[in-house]
Amino acid sequence: MAKRKTSKGNFSSILKRIRGIFKPKVKPAPAKRSRSGPPQAEISAGMSLDRKLDITGVGLALLGLLTLLSLLSPNRSGVTNTWVSLWQGVFGWGVYIFPLTLILIGVWLIARNFENVPHPNIERLIGLSMLFVLLLIVMHMFISPLESATAHQLALEGKGGGRLGASLMIFLGSGLGLPGLILLLLAITIIALALTLDKSVVELFSWVRPAVLRIQDAWDERQAARKAAQRPAVVAPSPEPFIPAREPTPAQTPHNIPAQIGTVPAAHAVSPLSQALAERHDWVLPNIEDILEMGAEITFDDEYDRNRASLIEETLSSFGAPAHVVEINRGPTITQYGVEPDFIENNRGRTKVRVSKIASLADDLSLALAAQRIRIQAPVPGKGYVGIEVPNEEISVVALRDVIESQAYRRLRSPLRFALGQDVAGNAVAADLAGMPHLLVAGATGSGKSVCVNAIITCMMLQNTPDTLRFIMVDPKRVE
Repeated sequence: MAKRKTSKGNFSSILKRIRGIFKPKVKPAPAKRSRSGPPQAEISAGMSLDRKLDITGVGLALLGLLTLLSLLSPNRSGVTNTWVSLWQGVFGWGVYIFPLTLILIGVWLIARNFENVPHPNIERLIGLSMLFVLLLIVMHMFISPLESATAHQLALEGKGGGRLGASLMIFLGSGLGLPGLILLLLAITIIALALTLDKSVVELFSWVRPAVLRIQDAWDERQAARKAAQRPAVVAPSPEPFIPAREPTPAQTPHNIPAQIGTVPAAHAVSPLSQALAERHDWVLPNIEDILEMGAEITFDDEYDRNRASLIEETLSSFGAPAHVVEINRGPTITQYGVEPDFIENNRGRTKVRVSKIASLADDLSLALAAQRIRIQAPVPGKGYVGIEVPNEEISVVALRDVIESQAYRRLRSPLRFALGQDVAGNAVAADLAGMPHLLVAGATGSGKSVCVNAIITCMMLQNTPDTLRFIMVDPKRVE
């Protein structure tokens, strides 16, 4: 019995060793092997999507350019002649639009990462294809009726929309007729534009309501002008001559004072101020050089601005929002750093950093720059970057004369122009009061409201005389 147990124990130990030999070990998945070569781990990963799109864009642009040159060339080889004849039979007159479409799509794929270029997707490509096919059908409708014989004959000659445009026109027109075909093409055009522009159908027609309102306003103004022209003119009565009152002489008694004295109506009474303003004067406008001083020359520390720009880039990159400063605009009180978001790699591929993510890091940037507060303008109007406005350590004084002598002020020809100051980039800002429905100056205590009003009054007095300008000033709080 003891010997049997021993043999049984040896047999079980042998089975464990065999299992251990054939038991798979936990390790990373091996790289795929080719039939005739070493492992190719990097090749098996495949080409990135960005590289594929770049190669496709270059290929399409090159193919479209070669096709366009072949179309315009009088001498063609056998290969180019066959290539052009093939597409001319398919597209007809659309063969001249076909290479331009290829070039457009190719350049679009290459420049897809630029800020103002729409992101390419399958919906936009489908929309462009639908517009191209619709153009072929419309071109064939202009030269051929819906009869199949004439349409096919013209298509074989390479005219109109070619075989593709003729086939679709005959197929759709045979069942719907000409009115139904036109309505169908209009509906497909709207769908194609919505796909191409990536907008809803309601957004496509958002311009209709403002256009109708403008037409209605113009019509109302014209009708009002016509009624005013037909209305008889009303002649205003001439005012009674003003006879000034005379003081009675000692020879006159209360009984022999003329009846005209003291009979002037109250409506014709003229105050001394009105009499003074009614007198004509040869007013002379003052010279700006004689009454206003030039502002002090402002010196900028470029090295300090570059160090701040590097600190902004490092802070954004540390929080997972890489970006780089593309422009620095230094103003009198703040400096604006134009930040352009960079691209990051994630599970969806290569995408650009969201603007909202940069805007949410305002407090972290303020801490890194040791600034009391910063303002993030996302994005800057008319620019392709995000504006990070940081207060300057030293505030510069903006002189009124510098703004008045600027080009922005001189370009305004209105007598009611006035200087506002300088913007965040240090550029002069001026405005025209005549072009405003109203003007409201608001701000916190000490923000410069009174200085702004005084600058407006000064600008008005520098370019207007009492003959052309009157002021009505009301100060309910009696502060100024």
